[in-house]
Amino acid sequence: MKKGMTMPSSGTMRIFRAALSLVVCCFVPTLASAATVRIQLDQERHIVGWVRADLPERIPTAGAEYTAKQFDLPVPQDLKQGWVILHEPETGNVAIAPYSEGTSTYRFGQADWRIGELKLVVKFGDVPLGSGEAELVQEDVKRRAEVKNGEAVFFAVPAGKWTARVRYEGKEKEIETAPVTIDLSLDRSEKSPTLAIGLVDPPKDGQSSAQSDAGAPAKENATSGWANWIVWLVAVVVGGAALAGMYYLLKSNEERVALGMRKLGVSVPSGSSDGGIGGTDLQQPEDGPTATGEPFSAQPSVAPITEGVAPVGAAEKAVEGWSLSGEGVTFSIEPEREYTVGRDPECDLALSDATVSRKHAALRARTDGLFVEDVGSTNGTFVNGRPIEGEVRLQEGDQLQFGKFALRVNRGGASS
Repeated sequence: MKKGMTMPSSGTMRIFRAALSLVVCCFVPTLASAATVRIQLDQERHIVGWVRADLPERIPTAGAEYTAKQFDLPVPQDLKQGWVILHEPETGNVAIAPYSEGTSTYRFGQADWRIGELKLVVKFGDVPLGSGEAELVQEDVKRRAEVKNGEAVFFAVPAGKWTARVRYEGKEKEIETAPVTIDLSLDRSEKSPTLAIGLVDPPKDGQSSAQSDAGAPAKENATSGWANWIVWLVAVVVGGAALAGMYYLLKSNEERVALGMRKLGVSVPSGSSDGGIGGTDLQQPEDGPTATGEPFSAQPSVAPITEGVAPVGAAEKAVEGWSLSGEGVTFSIEPEREYTVGRDPECDLALSDATVSRKHAALRARTDGLFVEDVGSTNGTFVNGRPIEGEVRLQEGDQLQFGKFALRVNRGGASS
């Protein structure tokens, strides 16, 4: 031993050996090969297979899948006895064989295949039978299955002619239906054959799923009906409250909402009753002395004036002059002259109104008429309540509005 090294104590070695034994006991069995059985078929088939302890009432699900003539099928650990089950999905047929530990190979020929599932549908009129017993008979072979909610399923039924009947509790005694014959074949179009059996005598009260299964739904429907009404009422109340809240919110922010909508090109009717033609609410011009305050609503919700307006340059008899009057002022417009309109004192027509921009519009008097054009104002220019686009010719009697400042158009000159 090298100098400086120490041997583990006997206690440490005992603990190590115990831990090693535990690991070997727990994990070595899992490393052994899983048990399998060899399946040999008469021909190559697409198969889903199981080895299980019990014989099921219906075709199982989620098995091992193969497409071969010979393959190894896994066996659950510690299974001593059970069943080998093969299912061919394309035909709906199955093959079964008893399993016992020690048997390594199972051979299946054509004679070993059976119909995977046979379903009996049992009804009294349109009402499924709630419970009863179904029986299949072929010579000396009898098989029974429980009827549940109008159905009985038989698993792995051999091909051939079978006679089916159903026993159930009638209103006064036990009733057995007349026998119904079905001829089952391995080569068929329907993967899971169905046989309908109609009841002549009504079942005992409580034996019909119309009373046991449908009666309860009737009560459920009554209850759910009330529940639906309550849900509907709550929805109406909540919806009304939401609408009321939305209305209050919009009302309290009416000017701001209208401004935003109008900027998007949406026509929004004005609800104001003060000032301007048609009660139009306008915003404060960005160049005004109080531009830091809350804005008014945007332009009136009317389409730009285009109808009835003659194009620029249309022939018209020349007039001596025009005048604009209103709100205690009168302006004379001389022919063959252009006038600037705005709140700026240097404008030709200076209008003292907060809704009028400093440079708001231009008036042009020509031989063919009087024309107005908005020059990029904040609150717009209107003729008879309608916003204008481009140059528009005015007529006698028109209401001309700059922002909220309204004037009437008159023919002929007037003293200012």
